[in-house]
This record gives sequence, structure tokens and C-alpha cells, in this order.
Amino acid sequence: MLKTEDVIFEKRIFEDRVINRRLKSFVEKKIWIKDCGGYGHQIAITPKGEVGVCHGLWPDEINKKENIYYDIDVNYTGQVKEHPIWQEWYNRTPFNMPQCWNCEAISLCGGGCAQKSFLRTGSIWNIDSDICILMKEVVPWIIWKYFDVKVNNKFT
Repeated sequence: MLKTEDVIFEKRIFEDRVINRRLKSFVEKKIWIKDCGGYGHQIAITPKGEVGVCHGLWPDEINKKENIYYDIDVNYTGQVKEHPIWQEWYNRTPFNMPQCWNCEAISLCGGGCAQKSFLRTGSIWNIDSDICILMKEVVPWIIWKYFDVKVNNKFT
């Protein structure tokens, strides 16, 4: 993936989903805290009126066992952002996950996908192993890419 990134980077084509969001955060000296709108910034509603935080946990035949994050009580009268489920998802960042505290990629990871963590391990609080592996490779790539462009002026 990073070799492809090198090729498209040289052609001034920028993929925005995974790599360049992190590159931009790194260059701007900002922390990439959350990798998904589902972390307290979206409401997913099914045609049946079921309410949840993640469209990836849509209550269908595949996810029917995982419906604990769907069909939130529609009679809830407080602000959505104060609902315990939204609070849990909102607070899911690598900075609130002790298993991430010593990771070299913590400031650019964003926590990956809580849905993947939940479906694979039973908890949104476990690591998204896919993004974890990728980010540990991305961080040095970003550092050297930034060095090459800014210090060595290798951007053609």
C-alpha cells in the first residue's frame, strides 16, 4: 500500500482516506484523534426507525447478534450527545485505550474502526488490528516523506 502511495504521491495524486489525512495532520502538527464519524458524530437510523451510532452495525441478518449499539430507546428525552452509547463511542480514542498508550502511532492512528474491533473481539475498546499494523508502517513513511519533501526537496 505504501509503495502505491509513493507512486501516486510522485504523480501528485492524493488519496484522502487513510494516508494523506495523517500526512496533513503530521505536517500541521495536529493529533488525529478519531478515525470515524461514528465516534459520537453521527446518528444512523434504519427505515424501521432503529437508531444507532454505526452504519456498519446496521441491524440486519448479518449483525442481528450485534444489536447492542442499535435500537437505542427512541423515548430518550436528553440530548443525543449525552446518551450513554454516544458517550461511549465519543470517548473511544487511542488516548483512552491503555493498550495504545506506548504506541509510536498514537497521535496519527485515530483508533481505527470500532465496528471491526467489536465484531472481531466483542468490544469497541479493543484494538482494530488492521489499522494498528498499517499505522505502525505509516508513521515512519510519513516522517521520511515529509523529510524528503521539506528537507531534501525531492518532490518532483
